[in-house]
Amino acid sequence: MGSGSSSDSKKKSSPQRPPDQKKKHNLPDQVLELLRRSLMSLPFQVGLIDEQILNIAAQNVERIELVEPEVILTKGEVAKGIYILIDGEAQVVSSSGSIIANLSDGELFGELSTLYDLPCTATVKTTQKVIMLVLKIDALKMALKDRMVPTSLMDYYVKKRYLDTSGAVSQSELMQRIVEAVLKEVPLFKHWEDAAVQSLIKSIQQDGPIVTLAPSDSVIAMAGDPVDEIVIIIKGRVEVFQEKELLSTLDSTKWPVWHGEEGLFTGRQSSASVKTLSACQLVIIKNAHVVETVKQYKQETTADFTKKMEKWKQRAARSDPAIEAHYPVEVLIQKLSKTRFLSDVPLDGLYSIAINSKTIAHQVGSTVIGDGASQLKSKMMRSEGRKPTDPPSAITPDVPPGTAIQALDIPQVFWADDVLILMLKGEAILNGNEEWTCEEGDVLWVPQKVRPNSKLEAKHNSVILQFTGSALDEACRDLQGVTLAVPSTVR
Repeated sequence: MGSGSSSDSKKKSSPQRPPDQKKKHNLPDQVLELLRRSLMSLPFQVGLIDEQILNIAAQNVERIELVEPEVILTKGEVAKGIYILIDGEAQVVSSSGSIIANLSDGELFGELSTLYDLPCTATVKTTQKVIMLVLKIDALKMALKDRMVPTSLMDYYVKKRYLDTSGAVSQSELMQRIVEAVLKEVPLFKHWEDAAVQSLIKSIQQDGPIVTLAPSDSVIAMAGDPVDEIVIIIKGRVEVFQEKELLSTLDSTKWPVWHGEEGLFTGRQSSASVKTLSACQLVIIKNAHVVETVKQYKQETTADFTKKMEKWKQRAARSDPAIEAHYPVEVLIQKLSKTRFLSDVPLDGLYSIAINSKTIAHQVGSTVIGDGASQLKSKMMRSEGRKPTDPPSAITPDVPPGTAIQALDIPQVFWADDVLILMLKGEAILNGNEEWTCEEGDVLWVPQKVRPNSKLEAKHNSVILQFTGSALDEACRDLQGVTLAVPSTVR
């Protein structure tokens, strides 16, 4: 017994051994990617989270499954670590019981308390079955080797668009900085000088809170109503409808979502209804305040504002009420971003393509493009996402679909009269061949030289987004290093 006691004593007093860095974790690839993204979103310098740190974290993370509703964190208490949702939803709740935010797959919480040594700033609870990962404080310190957080609490709040519910930072300064940062992301305001943006924010404050909290199932806009304001969703999810058809679900995780810009420039009524799918944080800007700021800060805003106004006028002139399917620009941006072809293009570029495009509805059997009058020799080559080890030095129209190319090379690939089509709804067939179909979500490139030999025909009632090579060139002109994958091609 004596030796056994001595042995136990040695085990307890021996220092904790670091995990074997070569040991393999057992996390599925999808869950590992969620863990990677979560760690990379923490307030550390870029490049800190490497494969070694990820592997240590993956070895020490715990999986938790909750079947019944439960409070995970309580405001004022200390978090046990960082929680990452794998499946299910959680609610962030204020002291008054209001839902501040809805968290879904891939989102994290508890990091403020864990990294900044604070009591929890809000209560987090589940309402249904959830599966989570938890990286406890000791495991996190081990993975990060006790590195200190270099980012201030205020800066992290601004980056994450967090509302402060605990008085840890100045509320007025936080709201000011969040809204300023958000406005500088939205293309309409991105190129305004700071003085103009700050003046606009003061105008917003004249009408009420600078940030408005809208609960789930709130109506932001109704189709057919006049539009006298721009609503920016800085945190949360919304659904966009036309009549009873759901056009899209938009999430502000990647960039802010906004509605109403078309009303500002064209005076048109809202073409769609927008309803919150989760608790949302909104910035509501009256059109009159935007116009007044432009007048007051002519040098800082007028050139860019006038250019956008002209683009909207051209867009309205291109539209044909007889065939137009009027999709809001925010929906087109989201649809474009989800294609393999344009997934690497930033918001500014997608906005430019959307503004320079037209949306057309086609009935069954109608011609989407071409007349097929001459012999039908062309066929469709589908994009397979190729990544050649030696990209071609000279880009030609014969480059294999799926080949990765740089935005700098776009003018060598897409000529001004080339047509590109994003199938928003339905399906089209090339030259009557069932094997050559353009389906919902596909992008099809139709070079000008093959168009006379091609006929793309709607197989079902369909809606396409059509833009030209020159529109793509304009969108990518200043985007150095952006990678595109050549889409499916008619040849």
